[in-house]
Amino acid sequence: MAGGGVADPLATRVYAQLVSDIVTLRFSPGQVLSENELAQEYGVSRTPVREAVQRLRQAGLVEVRPQSGTLVSKVDLARFREAQFVREALEIACIELAMTRPTAVSARDIAAMRREISAQRQCVADRDVVAFVRHDEAMHRIVCALSGHEHIWDTISQSKVHLDRVRHMSLVTQDVMRDLVRQHRAIVDGIAGSDRPQALEAARTHTRETLRVLPQLLAAHPGYFSPNTAIEPEVATG
Repeated sequence: MAGGGVADPLATRVYAQLVSDIVTLRFSPGQVLSENELAQEYGVSRTPVREAVQRLRQAGLVEVRPQSGTLVSKVDLARFREAQFVREALEIACIELAMTRPTAVSARDIAAMRREISAQRQCVADRDVVAFVRHDEAMHRIVCALSGHEHIWDTISQSKVHLDRVRHMSLVTQDVMRDLVRQHRAIVDGIAGSDRPQALEAARTHTRETLRVLPQLLAAHPGYFSPNTAIEPEVATG
């Protein structure tokens, strides 16, 4: 916040909505954004929109060009890989902690994770990507909280917006979502069965899924990626 002041709640709300619209590709990479149109759409004045846009610029989600205006940034693969690395490292560490604690993961937590997976399966049947992502994140929040760090998923979420943009590109078919459901089930089955190697391997496979499909996404959406970073991806192996 400029000058260290308190964030304007209205600007914070607009910022959160803009992040969501960019991450879910409602505003696509390279798209020009008009502050006047955004203010009208969100029902606010230009002031909170301008403040939100400045925060988006600092987060690397928009670019402000003198002659072109405000554009949604194209996906930077360096930022994407950094976000994937952070997400994998923290989530794997959470599972390690959860499975090395003196007491086993509770039946209540296992049931809660399985309910989220059931909800994901219904979302696949309904072709509801938005709800699928919501239940996906809810399951991962529970997984991470098993470590004893209740708010660690918030930290992961804040760091992975550039990863989430690519994740949303990949959620285009029911087959992709079914694969994710199977991966989620393998993670939870490993945790429920106190099978640490299975849980960790399943989590590594899952958190690297977007890396695996990145070449196809680069081919399918070349205009969505920054030309300075659209290089041959390095897919990590487990």
